[in-house]
Amino acid sequence: MVCNFPITRIEELKEKVRRKLMATDNELELIKSIDSLHRFDIAYHFAHEIEAKLISIYHKFGGSDTSDHNLHTVALQFRLFRQQGFYVSP
Repeated sequence: MVCNFPITRIEELKEKVRRKLMATDNELELIKSIDSLHRFDIAYHFAHEIEAKLISIYHKFGGSDTSDHNLHTVALQFRLFRQQGFYVSP
């Protein structure tokens, strides 16, 4: 399938997503955005940004503090951390 979008438009959209990822401070919104990028199979375009944000979240909570999160958030974090190669105890 051939994409009919001009290259500049594609680059604009990728830059917009990059800025949104880097500017997002809300952890749940960020995790959901990363999950959506993986589900749309376009996460490879943003691999460095995703890794930086996941590292930040992982270190912020030590990879295990989930006392103030609901099950959905914990499950998403667990899957994304494991998927990116982080150690998370089952």
